[in-house]
Amino acid sequence: MKYVVKIRKTYTNRGALKAIASVTIDEAYVVHGVKVIETDKGRFIAMPGEAQKDKDGKATRRDVFHPINAKARGKLEAVVLKAYDEEINKANTEPAETEATPVSPETSENN
Repeated sequence: MKYVVKIRKTYTNRGALKAIASVTIDEAYVVHGVKVIETDKGRFIAMPGEAQKDKDGKATRRDVFHPINAKARGKLEAVVLKAYDEEINKANTEPAETEATPVSPETSENN
C-alpha cells in the first residue's frame, strides 16, 4: 500500500494532542482527522471517530475508520509518526522571522 500523509495542524499547548493528519491510501481513499497523541507512555495515533450513545444511553466513541490487524495499524502508525517528525524538524530548522532594524538618516552610511 502507498500512503501519503499531510500533517494538517500541529499543537504545542493542547496536552497530549500533538497533531492532526490526513492520510491518502493507494491514491484511492483519504482519511481525515488522524490524531498524533504523545503521553508519558509514548506516541501513538488515534483514528477519527464519532460520539454515540449505547443502548443504555451512555456516551461512547466509535472509530469511523481503523486498521483491522496489528500489521496494518503498525504501518499506518509508522508513516504518520514519520510525517509528524519531519514536520516538526522542518519547523525547527526554518529560520525565524526577524524584524529589520530601522536605520535613521543620521546614522546611515550614505551621509
